[in-house]
Formats: sequence, C-alpha cells, structure tokens
Amino acid sequence: MAGLLFLGINSAFAEPLYVGSYGGSTEQAMRDEIIPAFLEEHDAEIIYVAGNSTDTLAKLQAQRGDQELDVVLMDDGPMYQAVNLGFCSPMQDTAMLDDVYDIARFPR
Repeated sequence: MAGLLFLGINSAFAEPLYVGSYGGSTEQAMRDEIIPAFLEEHDAEIIYVAGNSTDTLAKLQAQRGDQELDVVLMDDGPMYQAVNLGFCSPMQDTAMLDDVYDIARFPR
C-alpha cells in the first residue's frame, strides 16, 4: 500500500510543483495520464522527482527546513516516518477529501 502526502501546497502555483514518487511504470503513468490531466485544470509547472520510498524520505530529511518536494507518494513505512518526523502538513478540509478512503488517512 502506498500513501500520498501533500506537504503544504498552496492553491496558487507561482513556483513549480515538485512531485516525488516512484520511477518505472508509475512515473510513466504519472507523465502520460495524471500530470497532463492535472495541468488541464491548473496553471502549474510540475517537476517529477523519481525515486523509491526510502530515497524520497532521505530527500525529505536532507531538505529539512527547506523542503523542495511538495507532494510525495511513498510506501506505508516511510510515509509514517515522514509524518512522525513532521515533514507533512495536514490537508485542508475540502470536499475532495470525502473521496479518500479511511485507510489512506494517516493519524495525527
């Protein structure tokens, strides 16, 4: 199981949006399907940073206090570590969260 965390995204995208996620087929799906669909609705620039979950967690730790990554997709274990290390902002309560499965919500 993987988790998706939004690390303090503003609604206006004045700067590029950095997305840290898996490489391989996940990266290809993101580049072919998900990112283009997102860009159809939002005026943004996406920088995709491929890596496995432990690589992404290491990047978050190395960037402590000056995070570059805005959104990350990681496996459960590293995701729980990222939450517990304080790298993640709570998601704003919006209608879109009604569609998120309870299992995808991390306790605070």
